[in-house]
Amino acid sequence: MEKTSKLSDKELRFCHEYIKDGNGTRSAIAAGYTGQKLSMAVIASRLLIKANIVSKIEALRVMHATKIQISAEKILQELAKIAFANLQDYYKPGNELCDITTLERDKSAAIDSIKLVKKTGGAGENAWETQESSIKLCSKQAALESLGKHLALFTDNVNTKVTMDISEATQFNVIPKSGNGGYISEALPQEEESKPRPKKRKIKTKRGTK
Repeated sequence: MEKTSKLSDKELRFCHEYIKDGNGTRSAIAAGYTGQKLSMAVIASRLLIKANIVSKIEALRVMHATKIQISAEKILQELAKIAFANLQDYYKPGNELCDITTLERDKSAAIDSIKLVKKTGGAGENAWETQESSIKLCSKQAALESLGKHLALFTDNVNTKVTMDISEATQFNVIPKSGNGGYISEALPQEEESKPRPKKRKIKTKRGTK
């Protein structure tokens, strides 16, 4: 059985940087690789097709998720709190905002921000002060879209997988990126090679004699 080669210091730093945001170019620069930005993208693409680096990145992701107790179920539960929140649950009759401190945790989880506006007027004995409160809920549409995609409810877009031989990936400068259960490829922009235009051939026709 072939042993997995040990990672170099640069490769290990690349793995730790990559799990932060999935940006291969930035991770290569942060890891200490040098060169122009385009060459950094090529270096990242070559690193991300190495089995030992892919294994290390996945292991780091699992370790981080376990450390902060993140699971797919937890994420879906939090998205559901936002997706199915109802503004009426946050106001009393007479359009008075409920006391946020007494709200259930599931309802307060859907709140994006709270705005307090103080108004004052008058002077002396006629001075007055009021405070208006309003809340903004997190985006229902974004949460519903995320849930819908996870449950594969939207069929208007067809996802396709394209497999490419490693030699072809190198030829076309394809960069794998992090995705669900693996890596997808994105072609780098390349300058089009100037190709000679085909010469026009003149076709001679003979005129008939009378």
